[in-house]
Amino acid sequence: MTLSALFSASTVYLLTLMGAFPFAIWSGRSAFLAVQARAADGQPPRPGRAATIFCAVLPLVVFAWYGWASAGTPQAAAPGAFDPMADPPDEHVQAMFFLLPPALGLIAGYLGGWFLAARRG
Repeated sequence: MTLSALFSASTVYLLTLMGAFPFAIWSGRSAFLAVQARAADGQPPRPGRAATIFCAVLPLVVFAWYGWASAGTPQAAAPGAFDPMADPPDEHVQAMFFLLPPALGLIAGYLGGWFLAARRG
């Protein structure tokens, strides 16, 4: 792997983390507070339905939708190769790519907040 390819890959991962971080903090706090509120009422220590739907189920739907929509997208013959005769990917698939870091952050924060609140008691 060349230095340029390594730099490019690390930039993509860093930008993904930067996009996911605020959403992870927000959903982690929401899940943490939801678990604490339910535990204070004597219910099982888990997030409520709304936190589960908005911080876990909907982001998983985004991942599934992106995977389904990009499954039929034509790929180039070789990585990095340009094929002018290939059909370009759909515009909505390209735009959906920007939803992946927030969805990843929501899921990670939800699981992290649930785990930390359950450990705390």
